[in-house]
Amino acid sequence: MIEVLAPIRADHDQRWALEFLEHLNRQEPIHVYVLSVQPRYSGHVRMVVNPTWLHQVQREDAELEMAGLCQALQERGIAFERHVVEGSSAEEIARFAREHHCTQIVMGPLSPGRISERIFGSLNHQVEQLVRESGEICEVH
Repeated sequence: MIEVLAPIRADHDQRWALEFLEHLNRQEPIHVYVLSVQPRYSGHVRMVVNPTWLHQVQREDAELEMAGLCQALQERGIAFERHVVEGSSAEEIARFAREHHCTQIVMGPLSPGRISERIFGSLNHQVEQLVRESGEICEVH
């Protein structure tokens, strides 16, 4: 069984990702980790906002983000697990893929014309670079 990571991002095409996951599953059964990376808030925010409430809001946001893809995977009989982590998106995606021995990361195509990607590079590119630096063999799509 192939271990596949599918990070959820609002700026990526989830329909494309689902079709790609279906394609992989037709070739060989896959197990998908659906991952939501939530921002880690500074101590200043945590001083003003109740950390328990903040964690609950992040968990609810993550569940909403993951709901569509998880429902579609369930309807298609593709094995999956939901996970929520806090931190920097690229670093957490690469770390999660390493720790769970994923050989594929399915992120989907980027939305065109994002200024931040021109300045900092796309999230896909950042994840690819971090995975490559770790020495792991993992394709980013």
